[in-house]
Amino acid sequence: MSKNSIRNGIRTFLANRVPESPYLIPKWTMDLESQFLVHKGSVPVEESIDTWTDGEEVWGHHRWPRQAGTNPNYSDRKLTFSPGAHLKRMGSTWWNWKTKRSVAVALDIDLEGEHAESTTTVSKSKLKELIAMLRTLDYLTIVVSSGGGGAHVYCFFDEQDQPQSANHNEHALVASALVSKISKDLDYNLKQHMDAVGVIFWFWSCESPENHRGYSLIQKQTSSIGAADLEEFYVDNLSSPNQKIKVEGYNDSGEKVESQEEGGGYKTYELDATHKSFLKELEEMGFSFIWNAEYKMAHTHTMAIKLLFDKMTKEGRPLKGVFNTISKGSDKSKPNCYITPRENGVFQVKRFGTGAAEHPLWQTRDGDTWCFLNQEAPVMQVMKKFSSSYDGSKLVFESARLELAMKAFGHTLGEVSKSISAPIHVTLQKDGRFIAKFKGSGNYDGWKNSGEGFMRELPVIHKRDEFIKSILDEADKFIRHVVTPNNEPYGWAIKTENCWIMYPSYNQVSCVAVQAFGKDATQAQAEMTKNPWMLHHLPFGKEYPGGRLWNRSSPQLSVQPSEVAGPHPTWDKIFDHLGQSLDRVVAETEWCQQWGLHTGADYLRAWAAALIRFPLESLPYLFFYGPQNTGKTVFHESLDTLFTCGVESVKTALCSGAGYNQEIANAVLGHVEEKDLSVVKDGAYDRIKEWVTAKFLLIHKKGHTPYSQPNTLHMVQMANRATACPMEDGDTRITAIMVSLIKDIIPKKQFFILLEEEAPFFVRTLLTLPMPESHTRLRVPMLASEHKKDLEEMNQTPFESFAEEILIPCDGHSVKLADFYDRYL
Repeated sequence: MSKNSIRNGIRTFLANRVPESPYLIPKWTMDLESQFLVHKGSVPVEESIDTWTDGEEVWGHHRWPRQAGTNPNYSDRKLTFSPGAHLKRMGSTWWNWKTKRSVAVALDIDLEGEHAESTTTVSKSKLKELIAMLRTLDYLTIVVSSGGGGAHVYCFFDEQDQPQSANHNEHALVASALVSKISKDLDYNLKQHMDAVGVIFWFWSCESPENHRGYSLIQKQTSSIGAADLEEFYVDNLSSPNQKIKVEGYNDSGEKVESQEEGGGYKTYELDATHKSFLKELEEMGFSFIWNAEYKMAHTHTMAIKLLFDKMTKEGRPLKGVFNTISKGSDKSKPNCYITPRENGVFQVKRFGTGAAEHPLWQTRDGDTWCFLNQEAPVMQVMKKFSSSYDGSKLVFESARLELAMKAFGHTLGEVSKSISAPIHVTLQKDGRFIAKFKGSGNYDGWKNSGEGFMRELPVIHKRDEFIKSILDEADKFIRHVVTPNNEPYGWAIKTENCWIMYPSYNQVSCVAVQAFGKDATQAQAEMTKNPWMLHHLPFGKEYPGGRLWNRSSPQLSVQPSEVAGPHPTWDKIFDHLGQSLDRVVAETEWCQQWGLHTGADYLRAWAAALIRFPLESLPYLFFYGPQNTGKTVFHESLDTLFTCGVESVKTALCSGAGYNQEIANAVLGHVEEKDLSVVKDGAYDRIKEWVTAKFLLIHKKGHTPYSQPNTLHMVQMANRATACPMEDGDTRITAIMVSLIKDIIPKKQFFILLEEEAPFFVRTLLTLPMPESHTRLRVPMLASEHKKDLEEMNQTPFESFAEEILIPCDGHSVKLADFYDRYL
């Protein structure tokens, strides 16, 4: 590397500025991901972005390495300006792109009034409180922020155990894990004050020596943490809205196993006083206890829970129901379950691994084993487990199996049960009691002679609420009453071997209910009617987000992200090519620069990432235009390969005079191809404006009552003609993208094979891409390029063009229409 290279020149410059940032400058090296800003000049360099010249020197903003989020690389260039004369700010993410390690992580707490409205800020009193809390952690360094009012919090990792981070996005995951650790250590949700993590943090500014005390030291860390200290906090950091969350623990043989909890729609519940009290005691039981604040999930051991449950019962403060486990808890250091809060002080306890054997009180489905703690025991459910048959009104047992059922609840029928050879018939009474009968003769202790045999009341009660719940639990597996979000009847769903099928009325499915519930079929119908499933639409969310919401047929990711970062050059070619015309406006847009978006490709990746990770938030309408065979349609075609469904043509819906739009009910990405919307008379542009920013959409299927649902539709249009998309002057919803001819064409079949091979790496990139809040109605801002301004003028009527040309805006003044019309003629 030349002594006159950019990085060498910056290093020499900073070495002479140490007093202006005495703690941070000495820790900076040239191999860290870095960026500097310069003072703007008066003469821009043609064909260059953010670059100026005075005829002798050439200076501009600069960042290294290239492709930091995917395949980092960099070739140093010659320094063509004097840093002392032109350098404005210097910053780093503190990620070493050469060693692929996170040297440090920085967090930002901004003071209100010193930043743009789009920035998350705190008051002076809150800032003082937060700094006091953070100073209790000796592994943190705190310095005054660039503006002099806020604070930057640094954690410089142990040099022998720096976290691995293959690229910039991996480094952002390290930062997120650190925030989770700090939140746990402080018992405080620090994330609510974070705009973004893992981004550029300024550590030198030309204003710092004179105008404020920026970068001065508040606290210097006296200890170090490393990668090992962050391991437990990575559970939440690679989660797409529908990706299963991986959690690791141990089985009863002491072998490490992995479980997957549903993501996306993974619903967390706030901890109430009962939760907090129980968890505090559970942590003190002497077993492994690992808390994840993001998902409110603790890794622990079932024996620890049982011991605490029994202890609380003996002390006269019992929890509801019954809890038991078959695990012996021989190794207290190895958690075998995870526990998460539910409403009203209830917990769900779930075993690690698949097919884990457990006590009869536990439930199993699809390989998962779980139970609920601090909730009335599911009596009917357990009784069914031990019975040999159930016809909807009567359970049949062998005596030994009935004894096992009673023991599951801590009861016994006594030794006499061993002498009963006849089948025992058990019926549930309306008041919740179970009556057992069998035919026989003789004497049986505890059993009454009923004339035809013997009977007794069993020592368990099935409460009315539990009885209704048992009917609904059984029905939910194969028959459901469904309503719209407006509480209008939608139909009845029947589960077949492969899918759910909808029928308009109960009469069409009643035979299934009678077969399953016998004499209780009418009761079952009544309970299903009173407790319907409501259609819910959340792309990439789990099918059952909570309550009786059914996220039926919503799009999911068809590709799971790779566990490690990897290259995706074919995907990059798509975004590089399609985003090329946006490079200049991205470089000139403050939001893009603030959050590390430097090219049109970066912008399109952020758009795609937001679509997956924030489907309920609005995005700009993307209008791609250009000659034929330029690859415009490959944008939505390639994204379609990542989803199970949800990519639909919206051409008909936008143009429908009757307003029918059923095709958008489950759509997350709508596309319009080769349709000139500017000539549509039925308000296509008005629908575009509404559908881009509306929080809810009215879904109207022909023959059905329209219903409202959350708007998750994001739209793109592809056209050859630049005027095919209607656009008002000053439009704030549409990003226009001119697409040029493709230089190197890859056969389409081969092209999509390559996309499929690289898809896991690309999905990982989208899911780890730092995505800060935009604080506008669009999650990613609309870009107003010069091309778009030209298109807005092309869409003007002659009357509008004439008005813009001759009228001068002037508050409080007007022009007579007659005078204007005379000039126009």
